[in-house]
Amino acid sequence: MVIKINMVGLLKDKIMNFITDFDLGDIHVDCKEKHYETSVDIDGDGDKVDDLIRDLYTEFKPNIYGTNEENIYKAVFELLKFKKLKLAIVEDVSAGRLCSELIGANYDINDVLLEGIVCFSDESKCVRLGVDRAFFDTHTSQSVECSYELASGMIMTSSADLVIATTGFADVNSPDNGKCFIAVGDRDFIHVFKHHFEGSKNHILQQISKFAFLHLIKKIRENDFDFVENVI
Repeated sequence: MVIKINMVGLLKDKIMNFITDFDLGDIHVDCKEKHYETSVDIDGDGDKVDDLIRDLYTEFKPNIYGTNEENIYKAVFELLKFKKLKLAIVEDVSAGRLCSELIGANYDINDVLLEGIVCFSDESKCVRLGVDRAFFDTHTSQSVECSYELASGMIMTSSADLVIATTGFADVNSPDNGKCFIAVGDRDFIHVFKHHFEGSKNHILQQISKFAFLHLIKKIRENDFDFVENVI
């Protein structure tokens, strides 16, 4: 029996270095990495397989989003659909990437995606989402506070059950390139996660998209947030 463990944001080498310290015996392990997603295929049975899976979850829990999934976009779609939850997305820095990836990977997207907007200008943020104009006298669009305001404004002006909002920098000419904020929550509570991604603009957008849905999956699973340093 083959069991696949799916992760976001981990390099294949890091995972394999961890596995090499494990007494595999007759277990065969194959690790694949693509576009900031890594899957570990474990072929075998018995107590050693259970031990390996437990150890992987213990070591890499913040990055794991599921087992035997095709990719994170299908995983989040199926979870939203199963839970009968509607999602709304506000995108600044990610410029529509989250909606595009979610729609591109799934059919019947209307079952889970209620609304998605790209909200670049301060004017748009104020008019569409109700952000107070005075807010921008003291805060920038690329901030923890703005991410929270966008998520809060969207969830309060729509009938969605869950919301994601993204802000930050994806510009190689900016000294803050890769500094990003991802807000995830519902009508009761919104978390803002701070990340600093590396690479080209496309690579940064890929990472924002994958981590946004990773955080959302953990939110849906009984608020299973990982309270680590990147949680604001």
